[in-house]
Amino acid sequence: MKRSTNLLFFAFLCIAALAGGAQPPVADIPIPAPVLQYDFSGCGNRNFVRDSGGRRNDGRLGGNPEFVAGIGKKGRAVRLDGRDDCIRVPRSASLEPDAITVAVWIRARAGSNAEEPGAIVFKRNTSYHDNEDYALELFTDHTLHANFSSPRGGHRRVVSSVALAPDLWHHAAMVLGPKGAWLYLDGVPVGGDALPCTLEHCAETDLLIGFRDHAALPLSCYGDFDLADLRIWPEALDGGQVARLYREKARCPGVARPECNVPPAVPSPRSVGPSRIFPAWQNPSQDGERILSELRELVLQGRRDRAASPEYLDALQRLIERHSADGHRGTDAGR
Repeated sequence: MKRSTNLLFFAFLCIAALAGGAQPPVADIPIPAPVLQYDFSGCGNRNFVRDSGGRRNDGRLGGNPEFVAGIGKKGRAVRLDGRDDCIRVPRSASLEPDAITVAVWIRARAGSNAEEPGAIVFKRNTSYHDNEDYALELFTDHTLHANFSSPRGGHRRVVSSVALAPDLWHHAAMVLGPKGAWLYLDGVPVGGDALPCTLEHCAETDLLIGFRDHAALPLSCYGDFDLADLRIWPEALDGGQVARLYREKARCPGVARPECNVPPAVPSPRSVGPSRIFPAWQNPSQDGERILSELRELVLQGRRDRAASPEYLDALQRLIERHSADGHRGTDAGR
């Protein structure tokens, strides 16, 4: 009994050390209908992308994008070439809410020669400098960036702690709302920060997909990647809803899986400190082996998301292994 109590206390200390800071909610509630949904089917005329969500947020095509096989047997995707391929969605009040969620399947190509970040989704506010109202971008090191800025509240940038593995489909999501700015990769939160204020839209600007503008500056940051199943909601989805969006296609061929995809390490702008990237912790089971299993999962997430130093995670792993051996012996001795 004493050993079990010590293990529970050890679990509590580990979680307190790793899971500090704001946490994204993970309630399992229904997913509402999006205000924009592109499945990239029916694009044979090369002039527009139809909004299959029924809100008529159709997009006009620019350049000469290619439509390719997406995820699943009937899935379709758009391939952007990084030079002039893009989609422009005419201004709509439905795309200018106080909170927003952007979710998309994205595949970065291993042979990409992109020399600048590629904008996935970009909406501009009225300011000139740092004038993203909201933007989701893929940088040349294959990390995701969520950008927010407002003339009232300054600029916030959230960088994913994990890079996309090339030539695999990943599910990416950006959530901006009352609980802050969050980035998710394959259903797992990989970055977060507080927001100083709500979104402040420019009613004169379109929503841009695959490129960006910057007030009077030339169009730039054309995306060099494939996109599938792009959806936008006028509200902040929670962590459980984002995870379910990933699980819809998680077992399709070519889809990256968090438990087996270990992308190359990329320098993180974050210093090691309280983690903002773990899901909300649930009270552990009284069963010792279940607790150890949960701790092993935390170590796996910590290595993948670089939430703590390698030395700390190695020490935690050794401690788990020692408790595993002691726990089995203690269980056998008590029978």
